[in-house]
Amino acid sequence: MTRLVAIALFLPLPVILAGATSGQEHLKPAKKASVDDHKKLARLGPYTGKLAGIGPKSVTFHFDDSEYLKKLKVAQALPNAQQKAAIVQVEAQFANVKWALGKDFEFEFADRVALRKHNLAFEYDDKGNPKKYTSGEMAKLKGIGGLPGYVAKQEDFTPGAMTTATFGRSFKDGKPTVAMLMVDNK
Repeated sequence: MTRLVAIALFLPLPVILAGATSGQEHLKPAKKASVDDHKKLARLGPYTGKLAGIGPKSVTFHFDDSEYLKKLKVAQALPNAQQKAAIVQVEAQFANVKWALGKDFEFEFADRVALRKHNLAFEYDDKGNPKKYTSGEMAKLKGIGGLPGYVAKQEDFTPGAMTTATFGRSFKDGKPTVAMLMVDNK
């Protein structure tokens, strides 16, 4: 009898815990990409995606899978006659990158990484009018080397910003390094 009461006392606990966590399924941690995944991504050429984080010597991208999952869910909700064709279309659209969906990619910076931004910051002059840069000022802000965009600082890169990573020829820990990082700072 005492065993039966003890079991009855613990039965509601998993049900309560399951109910408390079911709303947080979307918070599951992202998978870390393997070294081979990093190499595959670098072979595709410059990568443009949402920045997950930036450190003094590395940058992290999260390869978002929400668009894929949303389109797949819509395709699966279609009637049977249209469902198969819609699923094939979604799978074809994401075929080249399906292996990367939902993973975090952390790349080390090359020894001489170039941090760049697409646009100059919008500023006002001392009279309150939008500042117009002279060609000399713009050349100074572009920096040397003929690279695209303008010189940026690490503070210009915020999580969630669309950023393009151009990979260099060097490797660290078996992964390609980032030679240039450019933020789209509209």
